[in-house]
Amino acid sequence: MMAKLLHHPPGQSGGQNSPNPGEADGTVSALCCVVIVNWRRPELTLSCVESLLRSTCTEFRVIVCDNGSGDNSVSRFLHWAQQQPPGVAARTASVAESTPADTEPGTRVNWIVSTRNLGFAGGANLGLAWGLRQGGCSHFWLLNNDSIVDADALGALLLHMRQRPRVGICGARIVYLGDRQRIQAYGGARFNRWTGRGFHLGHGADVDLAHDAGQVVRRMSYVSGASMFVSRRFVETVGLLEEGYFLFFEELDWVRRAAGRFDLGYAPDAIVWHHEGATIGSSSEPGRSSELSDFFMCRSLLRFTLRFHPVALPSVWLVAFLRSLHLGLSGRRRRMLTQWQALFGLVRCAPDVWVSRHLAALGPSDASDGRR
Repeated sequence: MMAKLLHHPPGQSGGQNSPNPGEADGTVSALCCVVIVNWRRPELTLSCVESLLRSTCTEFRVIVCDNGSGDNSVSRFLHWAQQQPPGVAARTASVAESTPADTEPGTRVNWIVSTRNLGFAGGANLGLAWGLRQGGCSHFWLLNNDSIVDADALGALLLHMRQRPRVGICGARIVYLGDRQRIQAYGGARFNRWTGRGFHLGHGADVDLAHDAGQVVRRMSYVSGASMFVSRRFVETVGLLEEGYFLFFEELDWVRRAAGRFDLGYAPDAIVWHHEGATIGSSSEPGRSSELSDFFMCRSLLRFTLRFHPVALPSVWLVAFLRSLHLGLSGRRRRMLTQWQALFGLVRCAPDVWVSRHLAALGPSDASDGRR
């Protein structure tokens, strides 16, 4: 399916009710395609979209990829679109498997619907492929749907990339949405291949604390998946995201595949507020992640290590196992057993099937908290 999407003829830009400088012909100029994956969190996704529409740099288009939510997400999106002025948002949505082309060329916000959950990379790849068909799109911005962007963030990211042509992926200054004085990450994280642990750079620092952006880049192993600003040349050279992980480690995989060909970047003036893990419950805070997050973090860690650092697999597995034992000994036995399913390879079904079965086994209050 991805190959067919990638070779679809380029789409044409269309009308916009309020042309901006450089858009004298009334078309939406799309230097950047913003890709947002939604899974059962339409209100969060729409809040993210609305923050993008307040951007001072207007040369962008948004593609929201609904990842087989199976709820009211798509109808909620289309209802929201009906409330917008003409040209802002598409009133219809494309079904990924059958009609991947623009349904309403020229609209600022567009929708693609997958009939099943493809995982984060699969959903994002639908958006990336859509963006590759858009004429003039030079950059992609992969944003988590639980993010709110500063009005000047897009302009800062574009400027940073233009000044540094070797940069393939650029990170932003990510701030906790629930605590806007505290840093979640300066752009990304440092990863230890022997333990399988990643550490957000600048995590917990005061938002106004002066820091050396160059030092951040030198220490960075990968750009945070919450906000990845990527050049078109990077995507065309390295390829789309690896879909085998389903969740987590896609960004680190991308960096490893690009090694020696592209640099990482960090634009400190680009601010993104992130409600960490508001879709599947991932968290950098000990003990706060969900069972879904636990399972896929372990599963993807082992897959990544086997692919790129097989010599480190024994130590990575042992560290993960000891961490799961700690959960069990501290009274969180169900979380320990969930991690063991990944560590011992006990799950034989497809990842989306496992997610569905897991959520079905939970009570209503727990199932509503199965997030990414």
